[in-house]
Amino acid sequence: MFSQIAISTILLLVWVSSSPYAHAQDYAQVACGGRPNMANGCRPVVTDTVLKTDLYGVRCCSSAPFPHAKKQAQCDVWAIARTPTVTCNTAATYEEALAHCNNLGAERLCTVDELLNKCAKSTGCGLNKKLVWSLPSTASPTQSPVSLPEPLTASPTKAPVVLPGPLTASPT
Repeated sequence: MFSQIAISTILLLVWVSSSPYAHAQDYAQVACGGRPNMANGCRPVVTDTVLKTDLYGVRCCSSAPFPHAKKQAQCDVWAIARTPTVTCNTAATYEEALAHCNNLGAERLCTVDELLNKCAKSTGCGLNKKLVWSLPSTASPTQSPVSLPEPLTASPTKAPVVLPGPLTASPT
């Protein structure tokens, strides 16, 4: 029978190797779709980093005007969520959100700053109080780096844990 230390070490190594925080490209950002600072808005979470396979709403932005898009006075972008021929997408993966923006004729997803500045507010689909897919504010329209979320539990290391003494089966 293995000692408690050996079993703990094996379990720790298995947990580290299967950690969902392994690949930054698997994550993207979401932000409040239109009412981040209102009492009945997205509070307490107005931005988050989530798996790209999660489902969120879609609001899209462009630096130039295009059909059916709205421009808020305080913003330099035109925003859209739907058109008369392209319906709302309130539960899309990240890849589906990118395709939805393309179908709407928009250049890209809105950035976090654009969403928090209410540039996409009231563009339809009931997303003002919901988190929607976004690009990081530092990203160019063709690039979207993300940072990993902090693990909710103790921070594991990728290096094996070295424990004193041999890890051999001990008799019971």
